[in-house]
Amino acid sequence: MGVKTSKNGDHKGLINFLCNHYAKRMHRYLKGHGETEAKKWKQEYLNMYSGLAAYEILRENGYTAEEGIQAYDYICLLMRKIAALAHKIMDLFPSGYEKVVKSLTDDLDGAKSVCWTTEVVEHSSDKFEYKIHTCLYYDVCKEHGYPEFTAVFCNHDHWAFGVLHRHVRFERYGAIGDGDSCCHDVFYRVKKGEN
Repeated sequence: MGVKTSKNGDHKGLINFLCNHYAKRMHRYLKGHGETEAKKWKQEYLNMYSGLAAYEILRENGYTAEEGIQAYDYICLLMRKIAALAHKIMDLFPSGYEKVVKSLTDDLDGAKSVCWTTEVVEHSSDKFEYKIHTCLYYDVCKEHGYPEFTAVFCNHDHWAFGVLHRHVRFERYGAIGDGDSCCHDVFYRVKKGEN
């Protein structure tokens, strides 16, 4: 392919590849989904394609799946630490459960809702449980031949929500990126004396 990676110090070649090659692939992928849907998906796709592109380049240059995923995890470390800190701060407040659930419902019902087909199983004052049956992240990774890369996006949640313990507790019972039929997440309100 002739793309120089950061392994040999030429970042310019990598950046050009990401901008040109993946913009074309994104357009081809979204073309079959109708103009309106494609516009809605574009922003989320742009958020994920740079990581997927970097992973693909690493794989094509001899890196194993594990090494490629480790490289992406390293790249995302600062962003993940910031997400963890934000949720840790939310969890300090007695209204932490409500704040976390509000941020989740905003994602599931708002602009990002085009990424998933979601079923809310329970939304009560003590438990927020949902299942994701289809996932744009998985579909895109699979379309590009790297379904295993989906797991890195799933891992963002472990970083962001794994710090919750004071007023909210996060449990994941399945993830499409791990080979399960759906993503199944539950957020529990922690009552006094439980933590």
